[in-house]
Amino acid sequence: MGWDWWTVEFGDAHAGAAGVLVGGGEPGPVYFDVGSGPDVPSRTHWSAYDGRGGRPRAEALRAVRR
Repeated sequence: MGWDWWTVEFGDAHAGAAGVLVGGGEPGPVYFDVGSGPDVPSRTHWSAYDGRGGRPRAEALRAVRR
């Protein structure tokens, strides 16, 4: 499922996605500890910045063009 948005009324002029600000800037990816192994999954989706499990908490959401 994508989290990008688009409006019929305004078309591509109002298309984009949500980004987050942490500490006044755009944070790097959030890494998830899933146990041992060489692969450590990461995400940059706005919903990952919720402050749980030691992750940074988003201070604000902003529109970004992707």
